[in-house]
Amino acid sequence: KEILLERIIPIAINRIGNALRLKDPAPTGERLQIPSGSCQASHTIPSAHTADGVLDADFVLYISASPTDGGTLAFALGCGEVEDENGNGRFVAGGANFGPSHISWTPVT
Repeated sequence: KEILLERIIPIAINRIGNALRLKDPAPTGERLQIPSGSCQASHTIPSAHTADGVLDADFVLYISASPTDGGTLAFALGCGEVEDENGNGRFVAGGANFGPSHISWTPVT
């Protein structure tokens, strides 16, 4: 768990942010409501995210470390699809699960 929280996730956030050229959003004071039932087949979603929403968020990624089957190292999914003001669907949440038995930390030099 420590390896995932303190090393893998921060590196992944940085690399994904760089790949997508993300910028820290300006606070709007708005709350992103996660549709009820989203991602719950694979992740535990805080009830506040479906009831009150997530402040100043455009997308929420839920990450877990639960056993995976066979040789599956990890899996990810989009969930929480909503319709925007133009009638287009988009995901406002996603889930990623890492199989703990496949996680080890070997620093790259």
